[in-house]
Amino acid sequence: MTANQDPPSDAASRLVRDLPEFEARLRETFVAGEVTRPARLAEAPRAWWRAPRMAWFALPAGAAIAAAAVIAVVHLNDAPRWELATPSDRAYLAGMVVGGRAVTRDDAGSLDGMIAKGGHIIMPAMAAATLRAPGELSVQLLPGTEITLPPPPRRWFGRTRNAAITKGEIRVATENGFHGARLYVATPDLRVRITGTAVAIMRPYWGTCVCVLEGTIQVTLGSAAPEAVPAGHRFTYYHDAARVDRGTVLPEERIGLHALQSFCVPGMMSGEAPPASK
Repeated sequence: MTANQDPPSDAASRLVRDLPEFEARLRETFVAGEVTRPARLAEAPRAWWRAPRMAWFALPAGAAIAAAAVIAVVHLNDAPRWELATPSDRAYLAGMVVGGRAVTRDDAGSLDGMIAKGGHIIMPAMAAATLRAPGELSVQLLPGTEITLPPPPRRWFGRTRNAAITKGEIRVATENGFHGARLYVATPDLRVRITGTAVAIMRPYWGTCVCVLEGTIQVTLGSAAPEAVPAGHRFTYYHDAARVDRGTVLPEERIGLHALQSFCVPGMMSGEAPPASK
C-alpha cells in the first residue's frame, strides 16, 4: 500500500457510505430508460469443421430431395408412346419390319411394344398403318414406305425430332399438344420442317413431293435457304432434272389428310379409318 492509498478499512467504510447514493442514481437512470445494453462482442467466424452437426445431417437429406425432384421431372417429361390408331390393324400387318424384325401373325399381341419408341420401319406393299402419339400427332405410313421414325416429342424439353424417308409416303397431322415441338423429315432430296400442320410427304423414284393441307411448313433443298410452303400448296422436286414445281395440293392428298384429321385429331374424329392408299 502506498502513501496515497487509503487503508483497507477506510476504503470499505467509504464504499458502504456511498452505496445508498449509488442505488439512488441507478434507480433514477433505470426509471428514465437510460440503461443501455453493453455492446456485444462480434463472434469470430466459425471454422467449417466446427459447424453445427445438424447442417451435416441436412446435406444428405437435401441431396436426396434434389435427386427425387430431378427423377420426377425426367419421368414427367418422358415422351408418349406410339400406338396403333386402329388396333384391329394388328392382324393385317404381317410382313411389316420393325427394327430389322419381320412381324408375324404371332406378333400381333406384342406389336404395340415393338413400335412404341419408333425405329426403322418398312411397310408391306399391301398394308398401311396409322401410328398416334395421343395429344401430339399422328403419322400414317402408306404401303411400301420405308422410314426411320423417332419417338414422339417429349413433354417440356427434348421436343425436336428427326425422321427420314427412303421411299413411300407418310401423312402427318399434329394436335394441340404438339405446340412448341419440331419434327424434321428428311428425304434423299430435301428436308421438311413441321411445327404444326397437316402435311403429306411422298418420296417416289423421281423425287419428293410435299402437300400442305393446313399450317405452314418449311422446305430446305440442299444448301438453299428454307422456303415456306403455306396451306393449300404443294412443293415438288424432280431430282433428275433438278427442277422444282410449285402448285396446289393434289386432290387425293387433300382427301387423305382430311380423313387422317377426322380420324385422329380430337374435335375432328369421325371414327372412320383414313384411306390406306391414294
